[in-house]
Amino acid sequence: MSERRSILTTAAMFEPCALTATAAALERTLRDAGPARIVRQALRTLGRGRVAVVASYGTASVALLNIVAAVDPTIPVLFVDTGWMFDETLDDHDALASRLGLTDVRTVASLPAALAAFDGWIDGTSPDDERADPPIVETDGLRLKFNPLARLTRDSVDGYFARHALEGGHPVIAA
Repeated sequence: MSERRSILTTAAMFEPCALTATAAALERTLRDAGPARIVRQALRTLGRGRVAVVASYGTASVALLNIVAAVDPTIPVLFVDTGWMFDETLDDHDALASRLGLTDVRTVASLPAALAAFDGWIDGTSPDDERADPPIVETDGLRLKFNPLARLTRDSVDGYFARHALEGGHPVIAA
């Protein structure tokens, strides 16, 4: 089966600096943007069906999914099932997706294989995660990676989660 590639991804195969330059330009443009604007820009840059959200089971991912659902609930969402998840955890993510109205949720065993179908991805990386100051837009070498929560603190993500929480700890879509 052949993959459909965007012009951006095809260009990056022949000129990797082009993808890096695109990421740097988007980083400058989005440096003061809020999470919803960053998600909208990912869609504008790559196109519908060419960008996916990678979600885990943590508070930041739940907040991110709430934002994504408010922007466009048709964006594909990839949940990685390590094979070690409790049935209750998997049921919770199904319930969350349903509650948020997400229409394309995929449980995948391999993130690299699942991402091969996309030109970019949206992640819930925040400053308190892996790096002190993660970029808003970067490249993984093959794709653009958007980090809408990059400029938020752990306290602001937790506060967002608490403000939008329902019974069971799942958020409602922000107004």
